[in-house]
Amino acid sequence: DVPEDCAPGDEPAVRPGAAAEWDCSLRLPCWVSPSEASQIERIIEPAVASLCAGPMSPIVDRLCRALRAPLAPFWLAAGEPLVS
Repeated sequence: DVPEDCAPGDEPAVRPGAAAEWDCSLRLPCWVSPSEASQIERIIEPAVASLCAGPMSPIVDRLCRALRAPLAPFWLAAGEPLVS
């Protein structure tokens, strides 16, 4: 099914309703302070919108079509054990 706002012949970037199933919360390592996390939260949406509307938009669109789920970071710190 293609959402109504897609032009004929366009495919949606993700399958309809997929984003509702994803955990889209901001994931930061434990060493990021609450103040810094708040600053990141304030700028993340405008930064993503700028990336999606800029010259990288064709690449972002292709990446979105290829992903079955959002990317999630894996944070590493010196001296910390690699335990999942």
